[in-house]
Amino acid sequence: MQAWKGTVGEIGPNMIKTWQNEEGIDPKEIHVLIGPSISGEAYEVNDLVIQAVDQCLATNQEKPYVQKENGRFLLDLKQLNKSLLIRSGVQESNIHLSTICTATDQRMFSHRADNGQTGRMMSVIGQRK
Repeated sequence: MQAWKGTVGEIGPNMIKTWQNEEGIDPKEIHVLIGPSISGEAYEVNDLVIQAVDQCLATNQEKPYVQKENGRFLLDLKQLNKSLLIRSGVQESNIHLSTICTATDQRMFSHRADNGQTGRMMSVIGQRK
């Protein structure tokens, strides 16, 4: 699955909502680390992706992308996820973004940069009791 599909499918906000409804967790108590991923400077997408991004954003929200001269867009998925989490009630001060770009940092795997010939990375969601 392409990374943007989980984001515009609001996987983060849905997790927040589930924790609220099923565990009684206040979103203000949630801490988020958005780990290494492709950066906004390296993630070029087409207008179909941007249409999906615009549908999940509020009208007045800052757009996490810029249009290039070639008609394509540079999308910052980290900022998009951060905006969606803030809208879900997570405090901005509790959201931390990695500065590592998986497409340009040779220590990382990048499906896009390596034409699908990569290893794997892992994500974790947990609750401390």
